[in-house]
Order: sequence, then structure tokens, then C-alpha cells
Amino acid sequence: MNDSQRTFFVTSVTWQRMPIFRVEARARLLIEVLLGYRDQGKYLLHEFVVMPDHLHLLLTPAPEISLERAVQFIKGGYSYRLRKVEKIQVWQESFTNHRILDFEDYQRHGEYVRMNPVRAGLVRDARAHGVLVRPVDVAISDWDCTLERRDDGRPALRLGLRVVKHLSQEGVERLLAARAAGAFADIADLAERAALDRRDLEALAAADALAALAGHRHRAVWQVSGVERALPLLPAATAAQEGMPLLRAPREGQEIVADYFSTGLTLRRHPLALLRDALAKRGVIPNQELWELPDGRLVTAAGLVITRQRPGSASGVTFVTMEDETGHVNLIVWKRVADTQRAALLESRLLLVRGKLQREGDVLHVIAQRLTDLSELLGDLTVASRNFH
Repeated sequence: MNDSQRTFFVTSVTWQRMPIFRVEARARLLIEVLLGYRDQGKYLLHEFVVMPDHLHLLLTPAPEISLERAVQFIKGGYSYRLRKVEKIQVWQESFTNHRILDFEDYQRHGEYVRMNPVRAGLVRDARAHGVLVRPVDVAISDWDCTLERRDDGRPALRLGLRVVKHLSQEGVERLLAARAAGAFADIADLAERAALDRRDLEALAAADALAALAGHRHRAVWQVSGVERALPLLPAATAAQEGMPLLRAPREGQEIVADYFSTGLTLRRHPLALLRDALAKRGVIPNQELWELPDGRLVTAAGLVITRQRPGSASGVTFVTMEDETGHVNLIVWKRVADTQRAALLESRLLLVRGKLQREGDVLHVIAQRLTDLSELLGDLTVASRNFH
């Protein structure tokens, strides 16, 4: 990449984080607008992904068009066409952007865009709509996520090897080539035929992608630690084997923490499902149950912090999205509250909020009055939030 190309990673968020693009017709219209302006030569569109409440783009504006103008084509053009059928406000006024510095930066942000749909949020959304999501499996998964057939003929989504953190694409290419020649007998056979180094093997073990060969995560980690580089006269698969210790399978909480650490998502229960009894003692209402309460009710809610956004045009207001095992809730944090409770607002992984419920039609928010950091309840679990300014 070079400066003359002016390539940017752009994020634009919907008004008050409304899940506008969860409706298929709205998402398709946005894609039509994106491709339409691309075909008119307004910009080069390298990558994009439409999420329920935001849009990521990797684009290069035409030489005579500024980035602001290019984004305005998209946002304004979409709003104009949508208003012909629906009278709703679509976008936050501002957007965030990062200028791509070099080819490595371009690859990194392109990968982020491609990965966005398979991270935790959309996987949980797919499952909530009855789509079976299957785990990454070294014996089955390709690099990308793929569709499989269930016994009843309905589709299922198989997570791809690309979701495994710290796993090299070169290693995956060798793995797939070796697997095409025959199924792997065990981890030693995998390591030898795919010529995987210790880093790749440890990444697969940590992500529980070796379950078909080892049984469970603890056994996989143990077996990977015993794999030696093949000697010239002694193939790895025939190297001396130590006895297998009696290793217990990980507990559910350990599995969930390891899932998030190694892939950024889990197909097991949501972390807050394990904490529900402790949260109930604090008066916390599950997010889904907030919809059953009247406007103006004082409530206590809690969730993993998924996004924080403080648009420049919002007079110091911060928008926060929290998630529990039942769904999402959006918070509005006025500047006075944000200034006096800054640490809890900015540092919490698990946030408890007390505030007033605000409902209008299909939009629900909690107007925050008191914020409490409950991150210590998560232990080692780390869930990254996306922060926009």
C-alpha cells in the first residue's frame, strides 16, 4: 500500500445501536448501495461486512473524492432509499476511520473484516435463530467456515480453522493437503504429515480443535507437549510414547475461558449463565426480561461490555452495549455520570448498571445512573470490547 492510494478501514454504527440490519431486506439494500457507488467509480471496495448494528468497510476513495464524501454517499444514499419504505433514523452522525499504513496493515484489517461475522455475537445470533453451529475440528474444518448438512437435511455452520488464534495460514494449508491424502491417525501423525511446528499444534490444542484425535482439551495439550521433531531415522509417529496420565476433562467454566482465549467465542453456555444465581442476588434482571417491563421503571441489569461509543456529535454521551445469555441491552450514559464513574465505564469487562428503562416502540435503552465493575466475577475470562470515539 502507499499514501497515494488513500485506503481506509471505516466503521459506521447505527443510531442508538439499533439492530437495523438484522432484517434481511435492509441488509440487502445496504449491499446494493455499496456496490452501486462502487460501480459508479466513487471508490474501490476491498472488503466489507454488514453486522446487525454496524458496518465495516475497507475502501479507497476515488482520487477526486474525500473519505468523508465517500462515506456520505453510502450513508446518505442508503437513508434516502430506505426512507421510501420506512421512516426510521439509520446512522450515528459520525464514523471512525483508520488510514491503512502498509500491506501488513491492509492484511490485518482485511482479516478483521472477514472474521467479524463468525465471532461470538453473530454465532450466538445464528444459534438463537435455530442454526446449528459446529465447533472447529482438525478432522473436518476448512480454513473458512463452511455449510454442512444435518441429518434432517437442514444446513449447519462448521467453524473454520481461521477462527483459531495464533494458527498460521501456512500451517493450515499443509494440514489440509495432508488430510486430503488420508485421515490423521493421531496427533503425532498430524504433526508429522502436516509438518506443524509447536506453535501451530499448541494453538489447535488450546482451541479444542484436536478433540477427534485426543478426546478432550487437557489430553490434547498433554499429547502436543510430547510431540518431538522427527529424527531422520525415526518418524514422529513411531517415536517412543510415554504413558498417558489420567487427565480429567476440563470443567465447564474452564472450557468457556479457554474457548474465549483461543477463538474469541464459545459454543457452550454464555459466561453469564454460570453467574446467573450470583447476579440474581444483586437484583439483576436478565436482558430479555427488560422487554416485559414498562417505560420508566428503575432496573438493575448486567452484561459483558461489547461496545462503547462516544460520538463527537453526541455532546459527551456514551453509548454502551452489554450482553448476557439472553441478549443485548443498550445503555445511555450521560456526561455527568461518565465523568464521575469513569473507571467503571471504561475498564469493566462485566458491568452492572442501575438506571431508568426507556422504551419507545421497538427501541429499548437503560439510562444509566449507577455503574459498578463486576469484572472480578469473570476470573481469567477476557472478552474484548470494541471502542469507538
